[in-house]
Amino acid sequence: MTNNKYEIAIEALVERRDELMKEIEILNSSIDSLRQKSEKSVLKEVSENRQIEHSYKSTNLRGYDKGAPLAQKLAFFLNREKRFLHFREVAEMVVFSENSKEDPSILARKMSSATQSLKKNGTIVKYQHGSQNRNSFWGIPKWLDDNGNIKEEYSFNEEYLSSTGSKTESADLFNIQ
Repeated sequence: MTNNKYEIAIEALVERRDELMKEIEILNSSIDSLRQKSEKSVLKEVSENRQIEHSYKSTNLRGYDKGAPLAQKLAFFLNREKRFLHFREVAEMVVFSENSKEDPSILARKMSSATQSLKKNGTIVKYQHGSQNRNSFWGIPKWLDDNGNIKEEYSFNEEYLSSTGSKTESADLFNIQ
């Protein structure tokens, strides 16, 4: 009789293990599917939405350090491109240069916080096109004229401007008169 209890317990544990293994297979399949979808969407965005041939696609990466902090990578590309850059643009340059699969949008957000010290001490300056903060470009202070406008030779890539539709007012959302 006691032998029978152990067999029942073992049988129950084996069934549970098999169920968990099936769940793990499903999870792994879902993870792989999402990774492929994510990679495809990033590649699609880069290839379809950025049809302009970027200068960073050249092989001139002399002095680029893959292990450097993001602030140093930003400085590298600012010095190399010699113009105002959008964080999203720099993130794409980093991803391309390092043959990385990281999402450029996530890297751009990391770059924003990683460059706080450069912003605070005035090593880099922000130029905001229009009223939208998302249309901010970063460069070196000497690239601005006395009025705070970008000198023509240091102008940013307009492909990185975000177009904004009509802005919905809060009252409109709730049908408030």
